[in-house]
Amino acid sequence: MKKICLMILCSLFCITNKVYPQIPDTIDFKFIPYDLKGIYDTSKYCSDLIVSKDNNIIYKEECLDYRITSINTDDLEGKGNKFIFIETYSGGAHCCTYLLAAKITEDKFIFTDSIWWGNSGYEIKDINNDGEKEVIGYNDIFAYAFTNFAQSAFPIAIYKFKDGKFIFANKQFENKVLEHIKELKADLKQYTTSGFDCPANVNDDTFNTDAGAVKALLAPIVADYQSIGKTNEGYDLINKVYKCPDSDKFIKTLKNEYKLK
Repeated sequence: MKKICLMILCSLFCITNKVYPQIPDTIDFKFIPYDLKGIYDTSKYCSDLIVSKDNNIIYKEECLDYRITSINTDDLEGKGNKFIFIETYSGGAHCCTYLLAAKITEDKFIFTDSIWWGNSGYEIKDINNDGEKEVIGYNDIFAYAFTNFAQSAFPIAIYKFKDGKFIFANKQFENKVLEHIKELKADLKQYTTSGFDCPANVNDDTFNTDAGAVKALLAPIVADYQSIGKTNEGYDLINKVYKCPDSDKFIKTLKNEYKLK
């Protein structure tokens, strides 16, 4: 299985705990007949991208967002058409990774799309063995939203790749999403089985409390359900397990601030 992922933090929701070697300041990649080079500028904390052919520069961008950590090519559609995938990373403990897609047409280098992964890891693989590869990771939208980062859980995010564009495709892989919901529910059960303390009042702060940890699990469960068209099942679960004074406030936050409707 080919992976082009950089793991930023080994948390519960990383795909793997593989340890990556030190990233070199200069990354060279050959895509015949082109040469791609990422050069990290230690003073600006970003990378220059240079694309050349026969020693002639056809594209140059100074201070591309963050640091280029990898350059690869892959045929995600399984049609013999390889795109270039460039990963950049901001550095630091908790942020951030971008995956950029690009192509070269008639000696013109063009970015076609990107995915912002935040602090999530990702991998590229053929989920259903149909000859097409998907990009699988997590949306870290709920990092620090309801509790500390270590206890924050994230919804799964699966993308197809077509004509140079990343297409959100959770609904096409409902079983995979349901597997992730099952994992989150198993973590949730640790709190619901033993019981957890609710806030005394609707406006009490639940950050770094068991109630906050419960909300941090319920939120991605709702997001997962929404991504496969079953949003109500997520809210039914909240009504079943989170019988606290701030339950309605929590639901309104998910609906209004995170657009989980």
